Amino acid sequence: MVSSTSNIIDVVLKRRVVLEYICQCKPDKRTLVENLSESRPTIDRSVRELEDLDLVERVNGVCKPTYAG
Repeated sequence: MVSSTSNIIDVVLKRRVVLEYICQCKPDKRTLVENLSESRPTIDRSVRELEDLDLVERVNGVCKPTYAG
């Protein structure tokens, strides 16, 4: 997926807390929901947006930052 720089910046700013938590803890989605003050649908949307930009990936249910993330 090709994204504009402004789109990437917008997503990173909007999803910063989720991205930072993933970079620090490499959690599964259940852990994200339990430890961040966001609903499950918001976490799902956040992870999906970060995956679409290749900033995070899910491997065996665990969210991990990519090299770009």
